[in-house]
Amino acid sequence: MGANLDFNQLYVIELDLCLGLFYVKPDNAEKIPIDELNGYRFGEFPNGKPEKYIQMPSAAETKKGLILNGYANFHLFHKSLIEAFKESGFTGWSAYPVSLYCKNGDIDKDYYAFSITGKAGDYDISKSEIIDVKKGEYSCWIHRDYKGVYFDPATWDGSDFFKTRYFTLITEPVMKVIKSFNLKVNIFKATDYILVLEHKYFCAGE
Repeated sequence: MGANLDFNQLYVIELDLCLGLFYVKPDNAEKIPIDELNGYRFGEFPNGKPEKYIQMPSAAETKKGLILNGYANFHLFHKSLIEAFKESGFTGWSAYPVSLYCKNGDIDKDYYAFSITGKAGDYDISKSEIIDVKKGEYSCWIHRDYKGVYFDPATWDGSDFFKTRYFTLITEPVMKVIKSFNLKVNIFKATDYILVLEHKYFCAGE
């Protein structure tokens, strides 16, 4: 895509916030080295792929959704989503089938462990619109946010699913497919997303 990249056709998806009451984790979660956990999110499994997931004891017994999250941001996607991604030819992701052991004793084999393999460079906050909001009529403090997620287009590998620092992004075709499933997941146009990575307060006039 390079210099022709249109950020209005990219979307930020908050997978890590797509949480219901059905939390999961690999059955060997406590044995996974800390320095490997982040790599799992990118499809890197130096010591093997966890194939058995269990419902976390603290999770309520409730209906499962199409996306399940839990320990260390592991994502399980229902096979219906995986099939839709394959049929659409989306790139930048990998998945493999897992067995999900529920608290009620059921074993569900309709889920896949999902990872995002697409990448782009670090976000460039200098390209974001600065938004200052005065906190109260007589307060001199201003809340500063940044609107828009941007990065150097040359660093994007062109994938439909990809990660930049702090953010997971998808292309417009992916957004439309996900929306068609009526998933309870937050999706924002990249140019409209409000960055909340840093909250700074400035006295008016500074």
